[in-house]
Amino acid sequence: MLPSSFSIDQAEFLKIFSDCGGTDGNYLITHFPRYLYTLNTLLSTWNGDRKRVLDVGGGWLHQAVLFRLAGFDVTSCDLSSVIWWQVRSAADRHGIPIVPYENLAAPAELEALPPESFDVILFCEIIEHITFNPVRMWKALYRLLAPGGRIVVCTPSVYSLQGPLWSPERWRRRMGVGLRVDDILMIPDTAPHWKEYSLNELQRYFRLLSRDFRIAKALQVDGLYAEPWRGWKLRAARLLKRHVPPLRQNIHMEIALPAKSEGITITPGWDWPPPNYTIP
Repeated sequence: MLPSSFSIDQAEFLKIFSDCGGTDGNYLITHFPRYLYTLNTLLSTWNGDRKRVLDVGGGWLHQAVLFRLAGFDVTSCDLSSVIWWQVRSAADRHGIPIVPYENLAAPAELEALPPESFDVILFCEIIEHITFNPVRMWKALYRLLAPGGRIVVCTPSVYSLQGPLWSPERWRRRMGVGLRVDDILMIPDTAPHWKEYSLNELQRYFRLLSRDFRIAKALQVDGLYAEPWRGWKLRAARLLKRHVPPLRQNIHMEIALPAKSEGITITPGWDWPPPNYTIP
């Protein structure tokens, strides 16, 4: 059985990766509270007998190793170009298989895995980086998710008080919102946040994908990252976010798949919606 909650000291967790050849320590320290929050929010309502996890975009395996330490059987997948020797060292030490893929838009490597291989699919800090039509990807992931399973999505909120939407300098210069022109031209494809979402948008996203999906948790979360303000500005920001949840930093959603019935039937095309389609 899995525990109902899990805890580990940050320094102890960082040492795990140091012993495997190193990692991106700054990223780990910044995101460590989020890793713990994601794990414990899932564990709080999860069936402890269902342990098979697929971590999509596993990166340095920070999240995968944490879930492994908590008792899950974890498989990680990511672009082959970012599976460095330190990642393989950590994977070998903790018994985490890695599935490399070349193109998540057409993930032949995931499509080759046996159906219903996983009870949980982690899609954390990934959806904002997607630059392609994701329907084929979600068809592959839907196929891999067993009935009764869940997809866990965490992502920054587009309305976050410390996000680019509220940048006074960009407003003053009339430079729009979202991704900067500089980032489009100068940062590799998978690095920028191409699209950040609101909570309502994400719920609609999964309802459009399949009528089989059910929104099990839809949370607006704060306090997972350091805040840039001090003094009265920090107090004012916290007061605002307490009373206006969309201004909080992050979204945590869990999408349940109670049973497989209709599947993912969307076919991308030039005419949307198709005739006689009822939008949920």
